[in-house]
Amino acid sequence: RVVEAAGLSSHCDFSEQTGSAEGRPDMIVHLPQGRHIVVDAKSPDLSFLNDLESGDAAQRKTAIEQHGKKMRETIKALADRNYPQHIDGALDCVVMFVPAESLFSAALEGDPDLIVWAAGRRITLATPASLIALLRSVSVSWQYHSQSENARAIAGAAQELYNRLGTFLGHFDKIRAGLDRANKAYNNAVGSYERSIKPSGERVNKLQVGETEGKELPAVEPVAEVLRSLPAPIEDETDQVESA
Repeated sequence: RVVEAAGLSSHCDFSEQTGSAEGRPDMIVHLPQGRHIVVDAKSPDLSFLNDLESGDAAQRKTAIEQHGKKMRETIKALADRNYPQHIDGALDCVVMFVPAESLFSAALEGDPDLIVWAAGRRITLATPASLIALLRSVSVSWQYHSQSENARAIAGAAQELYNRLGTFLGHFDKIRAGLDRANKAYNNAVGSYERSIKPSGERVNKLQVGETEGKELPAVEPVAEVLRSLPAPIEDETDQVESA
């Protein structure tokens, strides 16, 4: 519930009870790029709570110190399992989850050096509040990772579209060149018709009498429209700098 409250999804952002050669951590939290955070939950002996309720200050002090000692033994046992060595991609620091803030504060009261001592053995102590804060950072890292992946996909699609546009415009340029040749051939044919074919036909028409008498061959107009060329490609800024 604590992990889900931090915004992570089961089997996607974390896995529970994942086996390894040296035991089974309670949870593995997945990070981008194949990294993992190992989390193991520990519930220390709660018998000391009865002694805390007594009014005897000496008995209470002894109970707190014993609780701190047991917490240290629990940390040592977890460190000896050395999960990072047996789980590929695991960070070199294991999170030990203590399920109640009171258990944690009582352990620190009995052993003030507990956090530093645990850190030296690559164990990070976490309560529900601090674990939520840690895992919210993981959730945010996944969001940034997804945004980065989307940005890379968009950049790749844009580059592919640009390359395809270049090929497409190349086809257009070939069509323009073909139409230009057809235009010139058509105008050459019109010129030949006006210079040679039409005058010869009209002379023949004048020498005979019949249905075609008095009829003139139609005039054929050349194509005066000039095809537009494609715009020149935009010079890359890097090329402009190099040419300068």
